[in-house]
Amino acid sequence: MKKKLLAMMTLAAAAVCALVVPMTSGAAAVRAAAFTFVQDETPAVVVILGDSIGTGYGTSGYNSSAVQAQTALFGYGKIIADAKGYDVRDRAVDGAETKDVLARLQNHEDTRADVAEADIINITIGGNDLRAVNTIFRNLGYSYNMTSVIAECRAAENAEEPITTQADIVLDYMRGNIEQILDLIYELNPNALVTVFENYTPAFYAASALEALLLFNIVFGNSDRPGLDLAGRTIISRLNAEVWADCAANYPGTMVLSDAYNEMMRDDNGEHTGQTIRGLFQFDFIHPTDAGHAKLAGILMQTIDSTIRDVAASAFVTKLSGSKNDLTITVVESYFDKTAKVFDSTIRINNNAAGVYAVGDYSVFVNTKGNTQIRDCYLVA
Repeated sequence: MKKKLLAMMTLAAAAVCALVVPMTSGAAAVRAAAFTFVQDETPAVVVILGDSIGTGYGTSGYNSSAVQAQTALFGYGKIIADAKGYDVRDRAVDGAETKDVLARLQNHEDTRADVAEADIINITIGGNDLRAVNTIFRNLGYSYNMTSVIAECRAAENAEEPITTQADIVLDYMRGNIEQILDLIYELNPNALVTVFENYTPAFYAASALEALLLFNIVFGNSDRPGLDLAGRTIISRLNAEVWADCAANYPGTMVLSDAYNEMMRDDNGEHTGQTIRGLFQFDFIHPTDAGHAKLAGILMQTIDSTIRDVAASAFVTKLSGSKNDLTITVVESYFDKTAKVFDSTIRINNNAAGVYAVGDYSVFVNTKGNTQIRDCYLVA
């Protein structure tokens, strides 16, 4: 089933009015395939797990007490709730690291209950782990400083053979927590879609020397901007390409990564600038502004809208005079947010016809018998 779901995710979205071209001889289409959009009466439950990006920290009207009391939404959570009518439950916590999300899933009954009920679970976590690497290293029994991390990243970049760096230690620590987080989520709810914002740290791409000086000296205690830029790109890229991607591969079709890393560096024209889009981030160069959250909401909604949960086909035959009948085929694309696209096409066939027919972007095998019986009906890969 998971392999099937993954294959379905790669299918292009069907056109609103795609002509049916029968793939068997002797058949003639009498009606074009068009999809009908179906919305369940009960809104989809979306649960947000993570840190202050998930809470909407610093956005208009933000109130941390209201977030924790579940009385108000802020940031991209509020935007998708307003736009889609989702039942959004924000269980993110300001300042949370991966260990905190794990503990919340282990011990916080309200969070566990929400995750068990969710249709979609969104995760944004990792940035605070990277800001707290000094503490992480001390807890693991290592000495640490950013200067040595930069030196190791530079050495690794030019090394002929792979070398173990402090970045490897941090990433292994985060991988352990993330794997446990996902195991708990899928233990509580094996049927939900888990969407993850790939990590981005815009601080590493500060647009000016002043921003670099202010942030890097205060947060990282190091003013080597080129070195920090290299370290940031190395660690963040590896976190996304190795840790998150490896985890997603374990849950094909039900865990999807959203490319916030690159999208948050695109300007209004869609051009990738390679650095912070100043209007998307607050003065701390980390938390998104209202505009930044609008972009995150768009990224998340695109992920949800393009991730198919399942596809099913059915058919029936209407008897006509003589040796001809009408075969009606219906294909239903189901999505995790309780919506569906329903494609149906009616095709003129001979009695006892069997063949593969195109319905929208799908190929469906149907074997008929007698006047109106259906022997087999299934999607063809």
